[in-house]
Amino acid sequence: MIRIYLFAIGLFALCSCQEAEAEPSDDKQPTTEEPKTQELASLVNPNATAEARRVYQLLLSQYGKKSLSGVVANVDWNIREAENVYKWTGKWPVINVFDFINIHASKDVNAKGWLDYSDMTHVDQWHQLGGIVGCMWHWQVKANNGTNMTCSPGEKPGETSFDASQVYVDGTAENKQALHDLDQVAGYLKKMQAKGIPVIWRPFHEAAGNTYEFEGGGAWFWWGAKGPEAYKKLWRWMYDRLVNYHKLNILRWVWTAQTC
Repeated sequence: MIRIYLFAIGLFALCSCQEAEAEPSDDKQPTTEEPKTQELASLVNPNATAEARRVYQLLLSQYGKKSLSGVVANVDWNIREAENVYKWTGKWPVINVFDFINIHASKDVNAKGWLDYSDMTHVDQWHQLGGIVGCMWHWQVKANNGTNMTCSPGEKPGETSFDASQVYVDGTAENKQALHDLDQVAGYLKKMQAKGIPVIWRPFHEAAGNTYEFEGGGAWFWWGAKGPEAYKKLWRWMYDRLVNYHKLNILRWVWTAQTC
């Protein structure tokens, strides 16, 4: 299924996870040339690159007027869903979102890996053709059985007890693992930065799950399983690591709004 995200702009670029009818672009992928729009709010990162600012301005210019069409890659590092949209409609979506879901299996850091995240071909081409690049991360960790990888919180063998409230506590097992994984992802984002590719970055998505939708609802992913306060600290921890430590200035940060 192709999921389309509506982008709103605030202090960060905000994202609604509601599905919407796509408004595709013309045959040519849309340009990210800087529109004639005055910034309505200051960016949180004062060192944001010119390319990142252009994307922000583009979003501002469309806010309240149009919905930008977008797709999420089929599992990982490709544009197959975007190609399907073009095949069905003759038009390209504006945004292609790549997923770091299988970062643990990247073959450039893992002898047994099967996916090469260091290959930026699709990302580079999408940017060069005028599309907007997005990235998200179904952040998988070891399941309780010690073998499988999962995002799903819980006590069952195929779920994980990985504690989001310990990720930002220096020296914990969760902190050490999270730093390892995040620094690995940062390496690939730096490759995009070196190419001048701005990224709409959508971390820790859909944290609430169906917690607010019905009695007994819960978080879908480990990063939302410890509640809103832990989640907010987790978000700030990631921002500090990527922006202040790794000096990643191409990111436009996106938060997925849900029913609450």
